[in-house]
Amino acid sequence: MLSPKHAQQLSKKTQKKEPPDMPAPSAPNPTFSLSGKVALVTGASRVIGKGIAISLATACATTYLTGRSTAENLTDPISGNLTDTQSTIKAAGGTCIICQVDHSDDAQVEQLFKR
Repeated sequence: MLSPKHAQQLSKKTQKKEPPDMPAPSAPNPTFSLSGKVALVTGASRVIGKGIAISLATACATTYLTGRSTAENLTDPISGNLTDTQSTIKAAGGTCIICQVDHSDDAQVEQLFKR
């Protein structure tokens, strides 16, 4: 049995932490251009995927943002969503396309690549 002190310490360690704020995207970089290229980013609504999507889009790649969370079906407002990532990219002058996809569903993945 845990003492109250140890239970409190364990509770603090297991609490869900908020993701760090993403740095503001920079304007498109003319020395590094992916113009004419297409990129597909899985998990583009959250920390690592979101950062990668922003970097690719601000390097002028047409970037497909994939994931399960859009603003319309958001269940966890802390985690982020594809619509927020799209807004950030557009504000920085990038181009992106949202594709809501559950990558554990083979039929949805197949449909994605037929677009």
